[in-house]
Amino acid sequence: MKKVSISLIIMTILMALSSCQKKSSEKEILSFKFISPNIEASIEDRIIIATVPFGTDVTNLVPIISVSDKATVNPASGMPQDFSQPVTYTVIAEDGSQNSYTAIVTVDMPEKPFFGIWGVEKIEYYNIDYAGNPIAASLTTYLYDPNDTDNGIQLVFRENRSGEMRNGSIDTIWMNENYIVCPDTVIVTGYTYSFDFETSVLSMNMEYGRTFALQIVEQNADAFVYENEYVHDYVEKAYLRRISDVPDKSKPTSFINQAKFYKYKEGSLLRR
Repeated sequence: MKKVSISLIIMTILMALSSCQKKSSEKEILSFKFISPNIEASIEDRIIIATVPFGTDVTNLVPIISVSDKATVNPASGMPQDFSQPVTYTVIAEDGSQNSYTAIVTVDMPEKPFFGIWGVEKIEYYNIDYAGNPIAASLTTYLYDPNDTDNGIQLVFRENRSGEMRNGSIDTIWMNENYIVCPDTVIVTGYTYSFDFETSVLSMNMEYGRTFALQIVEQNADAFVYENEYVHDYVEKAYLRRISDVPDKSKPTSFINQAKFYKYKEGSLLRR
């Protein structure tokens, strides 16, 4: 009887000691990495920084997260997340206390993201409403072969920030009040360019003082899409594909390359 009583006492003491043990307050993210692409983030002052390769879709990345023993993290490790904006992670310790971490993913932009030759695949023109939404009924679409140097549209970007636009798709165009360029003419326009990584604006300073600020709305290593708004409610949206990593070595030619000219006078066309 005494042995049973002693055993019960010992068990009671052990249970009491166990219940009095302090729960863990550890609540740290120990590692944060992606499997695809294989990138491990740095962690400092509860800020998680990861840089992924150019062209990575940051809207659906899956992080693998390691946290302190007996702690949990929300959102959970292995859950896909949209990292186009900073994502907050909350680590909850065993005792219920919490730490918040901010995960920031940036895309490693190459020094020359446009270097090479690009061909236009499609151009859309449409009007937008007061809220900036496209008006479907106004949509007009033109399709091109990006590799067609005779009838398509190509943009050349050189390392020295110079380039040219080759446009063989134009049937007729007014040069001024008197002249028309006839079909089957390749128009070549030289320009200098710059790209603002913060705003994703491609600035092209064309010949004769014309400047275009193209808003890049989609971009990867092989394609990009830009929008250009005219007169507040008229938008051009162009889809381009890379057809060469290295531009040809020829220098930009003059505005008109081997063009046929006709003079317009009193309703008739006179060959120049």
